[in-house]
Amino acid sequence: MDDTKHLSKDYIEQRMKFVESLFEKYGAIKTELNAENRKRLKQRATYFFNDCYYRVDFFGDDSFIVIEAESDFNLADAGTMEDAEPFSCDLPDDKIEKEVRFALEIEPYPETYPDY
Repeated sequence: MDDTKHLSKDYIEQRMKFVESLFEKYGAIKTELNAENRKRLKQRATYFFNDCYYRVDFFGDDSFIVIEAESDFNLADAGTMEDAEPFSCDLPDDKIEKEVRFALEIEPYPETYPDY
């Protein structure tokens, strides 16, 4: 993959929106939590699924998307979440969907993870 495209803001935004669309596909509900910090710190929306809060983020230098998670409402509302599931930004769509399924605990990690 062309690294210029790979690291472009548009490409990264498209990949993070794809992850958020997968959250919604599997029933996660977009919340209004952390509205103040979302604007100030440019954090993405928080989603709620199976008693846990999730958000997608990006590590620029390493080209990794990370799914962040938090079970405590107050921490999620303050924007404090644990980095739970990092994966390469340039994975194919089907692999990213698998990563989301693993993170949301819809599907268990295979014994061969990350080679699945």
